[in-house]
Amino acid sequence: MTMNPATILVVDDDPLQRQTIRIGLEAKGFTVLEAVNGQEGLKAVNRDNPDLVLLDMRMPVLDGLGFLAGLDKPAHDLPVVVLSGVDDVAEAAKAFKSGVVDYVLKPVRNFEVLAQALRNALSRRDLIRQARQAEERYHTLVENAPMAVFLMGPGLALSFVSRHFEHMFGFAPGQILDEPGWLVSRAAPPDPDKLRRLIEATLTRQDKPRSAECRLIRADGSVAYCLVKVIPLGQDIVGLNSVEGVILDITDRVALERFMVQREKFKTLSSIASSLAHEIRNPIMSIGGFARRMRDKWPQAREAGIILEEACRLEGMLGRIQEYLNPVKLKTETCSVNASLSEALSVLAAELDGRGVATSVELGASGGHVQEDPEVLGQVIISLLRRVADIMPEGGRLCLRTCESEKFVHLEAEFKVSGNGGEPEDLLLPFDQAGAETGVPFAQRMLTMMGGSLTMESRQDQVLLSVILPRKR
Repeated sequence: MTMNPATILVVDDDPLQRQTIRIGLEAKGFTVLEAVNGQEGLKAVNRDNPDLVLLDMRMPVLDGLGFLAGLDKPAHDLPVVVLSGVDDVAEAAKAFKSGVVDYVLKPVRNFEVLAQALRNALSRRDLIRQARQAEERYHTLVENAPMAVFLMGPGLALSFVSRHFEHMFGFAPGQILDEPGWLVSRAAPPDPDKLRRLIEATLTRQDKPRSAECRLIRADGSVAYCLVKVIPLGQDIVGLNSVEGVILDITDRVALERFMVQREKFKTLSSIASSLAHEIRNPIMSIGGFARRMRDKWPQAREAGIILEEACRLEGMLGRIQEYLNPVKLKTETCSVNASLSEALSVLAAELDGRGVATSVELGASGGHVQEDPEVLGQVIISLLRRVADIMPEGGRLCLRTCESEKFVHLEAEFKVSGNGGEPEDLLLPFDQAGAETGVPFAQRMLTMMGGSLTMESRQDQVLLSVILPRKR
């Protein structure tokens, strides 16, 4: 592969000096251009775009310092080597402040020395360009990658975060940089200890990258499921260990996994319930018919009435199961989760006020649009909020918010429950109030049919109910 010869611009008012340098450098393989003073030199730079300037300091019209002051290009793009006489060393020293990379004494007698000085300057320029390009590529990659990148040192303080960090979590760099332990403090329980151990182990041992899944709380209070990977970087410029880390938002992946699990659970529940209803209905009808005949034959016998009452209750439960399993036709159109939530709160306003429940609402800016049946979606939200209000203590506070990820819309409700309450997921079990509560199982079934999910989990002393719906079918 052939390389084009470097172009050297010689700026000198002495024609004999220029001619001598031209002959000497052309013999070394350079292409040489000439300019008689600094003003002509600036024109030649803009016109011919040389690779390097060989500059005399003392010239009429515009001297070397004036030429350097008039350059538009930074020193790392256009290296300048000064031609300096013995009496011009002081001026050469001033020129170095303007970015000059080297100087040679004139008159030039050894062109091999001059050529090597020029090659060194050009090599330095190329190395600086390569380093700058690598830095720019790295910066572009970091700033545009769909992940949050950070640097961290002792004290677990962030020293750098990429632009995507603010997009992912809602915090500007000025709010979080240099604050000890900030990232660990944003982890949702019980993940803070796990995240702290992960980072401290990598900081201390500096032996290998480590990663873990954890939940981080965004600025709006919503939870992001994240994969955090921490990479050892060794010691920084002051001799302290540091690490680099990346955070991937895997909320959508977790949502998809939940959908698959809930869909399989629903299929299993439907199969068991259908089989159970079929197997139990005939014995119940027989028992009920026998109890009616007993009651008709022996009206005074209380046992027959009790048997008949229990048979009717079981028959009603089977009816609710059958109704739960009946197919529901959904009409699909664009609707807003934000609007459905606002309408649900309006419908339930009297019930919430009656229990003294205070609500705070944070709606996502984009409206939370999904392709669903708006009437069914509204009924699902009403059923869930009614159930939440029922298990909250009177005078409690209900925090509601909506947000969006790339593929899903999230609706979250955060609240306290009265009493021990057991496991949060138990609060969503169907037919738990002596068979009287059908709203929650209906809501869970509808969400499953929509391709969404419904979960409940503990967060410190609060309970978090999460509804996730796909933005598109």
